[in-house]
Amino acid sequence: MTKKSGFMFTSKKISYRGVMSSILGFLSFISIIVSVAISFLNRGDTPFRVGIAGIFALFMAMAGLGLAIVGMTKTEEFQLFPRMGFAVNILTLFLWGGIIYFGII
Repeated sequence: MTKKSGFMFTSKKISYRGVMSSILGFLSFISIIVSVAISFLNRGDTPFRVGIAGIFALFMAMAGLGLAIVGMTKTEEFQLFPRMGFAVNILTLFLWGGIIYFGII
């Protein structure tokens, strides 16, 4: 008899796209919060690179959202990380939309 090394009740795997989406989402959320905080502390007189970091955070959120959507379509993978990445990236994009909306008013 051979001894099994562990139990396997499912053939699902961790979604690497979902993990990457979650990482991009959290990085973009932290980047946008830090950019807004620096801008607030400097009373709007911020260096150009802070704005570039904010734009880069926007692009990271869009890329993370795409990865999350692709990760959620895979049925043979666990859905925790794609859903978490989807939520964080949507939150970051709504935050960006609020900044732009209230900046125009």
